[in-house]
Amino acid sequence: MNRVSTLSLAFLLSSYPAFPQVAASQSVVAISVPQIMEASCPVGLFAQHRGAGSIVQIKDRPATATLPLELQWDNHRAKDIVGASLLVRGYDASTRILPAGSTNTPQMKKVFDLKLNLSGNGKTTIDFVARSFATVSSIELQSIEYADGSKWNISKGESCRIAPNNLVLIGQR
Repeated sequence: MNRVSTLSLAFLLSSYPAFPQVAASQSVVAISVPQIMEASCPVGLFAQHRGAGSIVQIKDRPATATLPLELQWDNHRAKDIVGASLLVRGYDASTRILPAGSTNTPQMKKVFDLKLNLSGNGKTTIDFVARSFATVSSIELQSIEYADGSKWNISKGESCRIAPNNLVLIGQR
């Protein structure tokens, strides 16, 4: 009986790979989008998934799943903000296969114009639903409209982009 146990253990251990089965020449690609907006941007923006999601019916299209976001705004300037334009990137609810390490860009992108009431150097939180998106991978600030009529637009080469926090809040605020 002891011999059978020893042989079984030897067989089990011999099937365990001693070294990783990855070629040394393969490289790993990591794409990272910050969760907090850069200091050069006129506002701070943080996006947090909120709730368990819902099914949304839009006109004559099939119902789609959507996950609401809580957008936390922090005005870095003394001027009141009345509007903002956001470029949202993400995916719809269709089935897809993406290879591990894929650098494909998100399938969908859409600009959303928001009305805001954010005082100078103030903070606010709003609920935001990106209709037709099942998941949001990044949010980029395109422009800000101030109460005095002036407007800030993103410059070429500048990045005011964040990724939503992956933690999903399911309780009340």
